[in-house]
Amino acid sequence: MKLLSFTLTIVLSCLGCTVDSKQLSEEALPSLTTSCGDLSTIECEMFVAINGERTKAGAKALALNSTCTSMARDHAIDMFTRAFFSHDSPTETFRQRSTRYGLSSGWIGENIAKNSNVSDTLSQWMNSAGHKANILSENYRATGIGFYKSYWVQCFTSMGL
Repeated sequence: MKLLSFTLTIVLSCLGCTVDSKQLSEEALPSLTTSCGDLSTIECEMFVAINGERTKAGAKALALNSTCTSMARDHAIDMFTRAFFSHDSPTETFRQRSTRYGLSSGWIGENIAKNSNVSDTLSQWMNSAGHKANILSENYRATGIGFYKSYWVQCFTSMGL
């Protein structure tokens, strides 16, 4: 099976999701938590922003996949902890990690970045042909976002929720 890296996103409509987390009102936070599952505020902002890009391009929104989110978060933490920046860790390839998380069937992809700001990170991804292709790909149905100390990981899958 050929492993390709593509990106999908989900469009959410929740008050305040697309603004800087410092500007979010207290009223918006419950909506963010509910709409974005267990994503942190900054992860939710990225999730919504990515789905916004998909909507602008006429692509369907992605669902949030909790397994993808776990895989993304764990990889972001691993990159920070072991001081590397790659889809492959020093001890495991992306394919091996995907299999370990049960995401080895169908389409699976990943975007990574190192940046603390949602809009700057999204801009970097959208200005990179490969990352943009992931974000706008119709091959994916769901995504997960992980952020840890300026390390971003977005997991994409064609599998359901």
